[in-house]
Amino acid sequence: MTGLRRGRHDSTEDATLRGKLEALAREAHGRPTRVSRAADAVWKAFERKDWRLLAPYVGQQTRIKTTGTASDDPAEESSLVALSPDRMRAWFGRQTGLDLHRNEAWFCTDRCCEYWSWTESRNDLTNYLERICFDTTLPRPILTRLEWESG
Repeated sequence: MTGLRRGRHDSTEDATLRGKLEALAREAHGRPTRVSRAADAVWKAFERKDWRLLAPYVGQQTRIKTTGTASDDPAEESSLVALSPDRMRAWFGRQTGLDLHRNEAWFCTDRCCEYWSWTESRNDLTNYLERICFDTTLPRPILTRLEWESG
């Protein structure tokens, strides 16, 4: 698990040192795989708020799981929905106004990538990507699941 956290006494204010540390963190993940490249492509779609970048990875059904933080109503702590491509496009459109994050601390298996976040919630609409999974039996990985923590 890698990730760069800044503390009061960090010497990462030096841009050269910070760049070297970030390169080291990226290298710790190993060489890119089909799954990590697909996860990066899906994330780029969210960053750019561009459905056309996400559409090639959307299959017949994508499950979206959202888990609320401790400050949320326990009755609404977690939700899971399965979306068709049309419903996925509508859902994606609603995400463009949210503050979305994916941290650099991650690990990928042969189907999923998991991301860790140590950022404290500011009690606003901040969503952190926690997990992204694909069906890898086809030539292109197809998105099957997105998991978010809503803060």
